[in-house]
Amino acid sequence: MWWTATGRIWAHRPRRLGQGASAKARVVAGPIFGSDLHAGDVCERVHSLVSIQPPGGPVSPTESPARGRILEAAYAQFYTYGFKRTGMEAIAAAAGLTKRTLYQTFDSKDALLTAVVEYAAALSMPRISRWIAALEADPLGGIDTVFADLAGWTRAPGWMGSGFTRILIEMADLPDHPAHRVARAHKEAIEGRLAQALGSAALASEIMIVLEGTLILFLIQRDPELIAAGARAARTLVKAARRASNPLSLEHFIVSRKQ
Repeated sequence: MWWTATGRIWAHRPRRLGQGASAKARVVAGPIFGSDLHAGDVCERVHSLVSIQPPGGPVSPTESPARGRILEAAYAQFYTYGFKRTGMEAIAAAAGLTKRTLYQTFDSKDALLTAVVEYAAALSMPRISRWIAALEADPLGGIDTVFADLAGWTRAPGWMGSGFTRILIEMADLPDHPAHRVARAHKEAIEGRLAQALGSAALASEIMIVLEGTLILFLIQRDPELIAAGARAARTLVKAARRASNPLSLEHFIVSRKQ
């Protein structure tokens, strides 16, 4: 039996990965990151919805190799089996390390969870930076770029939604958990970056809601039209904000006449 983060005993025994677990962990993580999972290129493949560089950040060349392997394996295990159904023994096996090494690196499952949330947030920086750059260059064209990227991501084999979001949903009964504080901070910071790119805090908040809602609904219904609908909604919001900021524009005049 294992203790969960909520203090309850979890009776389910996590499956043993046995010898070759590290290779198996890479296979399991394939749907998450796109293909074979390697520490050097994982930054381009993580799929948390919207993230920034958080405290801690991605694994650096000077960081403990064991820590990097643990974070990589833990995220893959949490994504596939859920946080509360994954034991520390399974994570150690997936990382190809002993439980002693795991606990020397992270003294509790809660500490590991918080580090994994930071890790997942940091890993999506390249994708988010591309989105921000596209939106800064052309808000409407940027919306197309963002939703095309989302559509491609949802077609990945084994896709099960945003691992970042799913992990935090499991912790909904612990709103004061450090992992939630990390999540709130990085979501707020991303919204701030969107506000700078779009020139409007209100528009940034609306776009965030559309993005999050689109992926949650797609996870439930698996209908590709939802991605297209999300893109249309986001474009409508951008156009409305543009008209509101420039009431003398031709577009605003035409829409006003139609109304």
